[in-house]
This record gives sequence, structure tokens and C-alpha cells, in this order.
Amino acid sequence: MASAAAVRPIFPSAVTTIMPALQMRNGVVVDSGPLLALFDRDDAHHARVRQALKRNQGLHLLTTWPVLTETSALLSSRYNASIQRRAQWRQ
Repeated sequence: MASAAAVRPIFPSAVTTIMPALQMRNGVVVDSGPLLALFDRDDAHHARVRQALKRNQGLHLLTTWPVLTETSALLSSRYNASIQRRAQWRQ
């Protein structure tokens, strides 16, 4: 069995890039759910996420590019659905 010292990361540059962020004591990794709730006032969890962030001021939200891409796409679809509902209501 290989010792821990002999194990090398597959992507060493990625590991060294992300390590400072992971070492932050006041950081939390977030997925798209809390981000959607934060940016969408109509989301059922919007108030809870805002309250959590107010209680934990100085907290750094850490995420990935794929999560930001997903969040953008979902916000866009929610916005478009909202516009369509309003247009139908006015007719």
C-alpha cells in the first residue's frame, strides 16, 4: 500500500489553486440552491438564506464555475417563466 507521502494529486495545479480557498476559516462551499434562493426574491428559501448571511457577516461563499453556470441558467428560466405568467395574466 502506498504511503500518504507517495500519493500525488492527478491535477496538482488545480489543487494548489483551490487550497488557499479551502483553508479559509470563514468560507463555505455552496451549490446552486442557496445561490438561487439568494438572487430570486420569489424563492421559498430567499428569506432564510438572507438571514443566514446577515447572521454570518464576513462569510465567504465559495463555488465553482459549473455551479455559477447552472445558477445563471436556472435564474434565466425562472425569469422567463415569470414574464410568460405575467403576459398570460394580462390577456
